[in-house]
Amino acid sequence: MENSTITTFNPIQVQLLRMFQYMKSDEELLEVKKVLSSYLASKLDEEMDELWDSGQWNNEKNEALLKEHLRTPYV
Repeated sequence: MENSTITTFNPIQVQLLRMFQYMKSDEELLEVKKVLSSYLASKLDEEMDELWDSGQWNNEKNEALLKEHLRTPYV
């Protein structure tokens, strides 16, 4: 029996796919990646500022995160 999956795109994904059909070079792709990365970094900064201002994030949480061991143990 064949295992098929159906992918449903959200409106943002559909719009990006439509825009990408006009990309003709690797340089254009890199430029779009930079723009999207910059946008997402800006949104992340805004979210972190809101968490900090509301008291949901603080220096102690920063320090705890720095000391967190997140690697998968090797067996």
